[in-house]
Amino acid sequence: MSFFSNLVDNGKNLGTQIGSAVNTMTQQMKTNAKFSTEKNLIQAEIDTVQAEINKSYQLIGQKYVEHLIHTQAEPIPEVTDTLRLLDPKLEHLAELNQKMIEIEKKEKDQHIIAEKMKFEQEYQAQKEKLDKALKMGVITQDEYMAKIKYYINRLDNFEEIKRIKAQYDMGIIGAAERDAKLRQLGVLS
Repeated sequence: MSFFSNLVDNGKNLGTQIGSAVNTMTQQMKTNAKFSTEKNLIQAEIDTVQAEINKSYQLIGQKYVEHLIHTQAEPIPEVTDTLRLLDPKLEHLAELNQKMIEIEKKEKDQHIIAEKMKFEQEYQAQKEKLDKALKMGVITQDEYMAKIKYYINRLDNFEEIKRIKAQYDMGIIGAAERDAKLRQLGVLS
């Protein structure tokens, strides 16, 4: 009877874990879609403002050429009215670019939170396995501590691990230096 009871419990645990993973993935997809939509809307507005700015630049160029044709000289044509129209557009473009940066930062922060949650879930799952193995006498307390230390280090040094990986991705450090830094943190054997 115990075998069937364990089988049922393991099935329930597996179902709970799968449900949790699907829920997390769904939430992440919704968040990604939201950020993507916001970024696309702002990018469309940036493109529109940039097109208006380019038209103003073209108008300045046309005025300059007309001035050269009519006066046969090279003094600067009167473009202050065009520049006055251009100033608010340039300010709006700067605001839109700042909004885009803020959205991208929020998106990055959301990904970091999701990744940290993944680390925490992995830690909890491994801790449960190791706790069970320790209770069953399959591993010793020293083995337990050595194995759990890896997951604790990953969780405690999450930000530093992300920073080291970013340095590697940007080509600031090589694979050997990245691995040495991760080993020093106790998250790479």
